[in-house]
Amino acid sequence: MRREIVSLGLSALFLGSVPLSAQNFTGTYTVRAPAGNVVTLVLRQNQNGKIQGELSGNETFVQIEGRLEGGNFLGTATSGGVTGFAAASLSGDSLQFMIADFGPDGKPNFATAQAIVLTRGAASAAPPPAAPSGRAPAQEPPAAGADQQLAQLLQSSPWCSFQYNQTSGRTSTSRYVFLSDGTVSFGNNTEGGTTNQFGGGSVNLGGGATGSVYSQSQGGGRLRWKVQQGTLHLDDGKGFQPVALKVTRNSSGYPIITADGTEYSQCN
Repeated sequence: MRREIVSLGLSALFLGSVPLSAQNFTGTYTVRAPAGNVVTLVLRQNQNGKIQGELSGNETFVQIEGRLEGGNFLGTATSGGVTGFAAASLSGDSLQFMIADFGPDGKPNFATAQAIVLTRGAASAAPPPAAPSGRAPAQEPPAAGADQQLAQLLQSSPWCSFQYNQTSGRTSTSRYVFLSDGTVSFGNNTEGGTTNQFGGGSVNLGGGATGSVYSQSQGGGRLRWKVQQGTLHLDDGKGFQPVALKVTRNSSGYPIITADGTEYSQCN
């Protein structure tokens, strides 16, 4: 299934949903993607709890079908002849919607699932009103929209990196979680390694085995973060410093963040 909708990460789906008797998913829900275009989800619920609808936007069209179970929507999402698992939770006008591929065992593969949060009602796409003749049009700060989009992307899910050194055999991983309170928690782990660049275990000319040496180190902490003028800034206690950051998408449509030369992808 194409994954070019909006990758906002897995939310706390099914938490805080209202009782079944009060639940009605009928409506139009929208969210503005980081690229600026609008993703729209239209749902129709009948008196028996059956729900049908369509998700469209970002060059994607998905047919939705399912029913109410325990106050939540459970069903399927079909796009391009491929069907996956779909679920949604409604809290007021906020709808958390998730799509996951089915694994070989026929069960949803939640490790690769994606979720978006939409709001009931049409997204505003009207251009700013024209200024009176002879006056320059009012403009909002040029980076305001970009700042919000980048902040939403960073908070959409944890971000992880993985690096492997073929020569030393060492692996390095890190995980960053951006929080709405302006802090980011991070953890890193390094393990492996050998004293012999050819893999260890050989015998040197002096008769001693070079062998291999395994080591492991872990660390972590918390930083402050903010997005300003479309750029991420981090503060480790010495003041905010800009981070060289670029956002791209891989061949499957998932967002990839490259920060200071290291690639980060969404993770659990």
